Amino acid sequence: MKRILGIVSGKGGVGKSTCALGLGVALCRQGLRVLLIDLDVGLRCLDIMTRVDDRLVFDLSDVLEGKALREAVLPVPDCNGLSLLAAPKLATTIDGKRLAEMLLLANEYDYIILDFPAGTDFPYIADIADITDFIVVTNADAVSVRDSAEMSDILRDFGTDCRLIINKYTVPLVKRGVYGGIDDIIDRSQLRLLGIVPYDEDSIRKPFAVFKRKNFKQKALGRIALRITGQTVRLPKHKKIGKGK
Repeated sequence: MKRILGIVSGKGGVGKSTCALGLGVALCRQGLRVLLIDLDVGLRCLDIMTRVDDRLVFDLSDVLEGKALREAVLPVPDCNGLSLLAAPKLATTIDGKRLAEMLLLANEYDYIILDFPAGTDFPYIADIADITDFIVVTNADAVSVRDSAEMSDILRDFGTDCRLIINKYTVPLVKRGVYGGIDDIIDRSQLRLLGIVPYDEDSIRKPFAVFKRKNFKQKALGRIALRITGQTVRLPKHKKIGKGK
């Protein structure tokens, strides 16, 4: 039975789309079939991040208007089992009921990962809340953590299951007191921790490093993917988080 994951964040720039893609890659490495759906209408990015932007013909809006899903989905290079359904280039309104119907019928995938736009304005969330497990992505800074708490309050009102990923975690800055520690972030966000992804300069200098197994960020996302599939994987010791251990 497929599982639908919604990747959200209150604040932009926290690395939500990178986490969505990285989780897709990691799940595929477990032999699973994954569909990434970019919901950031008008500001899509996953087509570039997956290197399929020059092959796009149809997108999410075409599927919601009746186009067959298989005609709009593109396989992602260098990652067997991963496919992308791109967001529309132009701003448009997503029909929540049609989106829910499409998600329920997409039975050829083990996981569907929805990359939501940043912010809390999701008029269609009520239509998919009962079939989606949500993952809130935050950074360790105070603004991101506060926004993640706001997001958890909104999602909790819909009765959804919500977990937390702390992204771009930097151990030296936490030790110096610039950012709060892990326990502080969990307490303030009011969310159960799913995993911690370290800040990794390599993923900035090399945009497609998320496809590399030895990338620190991808190793951390690999551990999170194992937890998502029900396996028990302990958090690394605090001093080793930034070393990809």
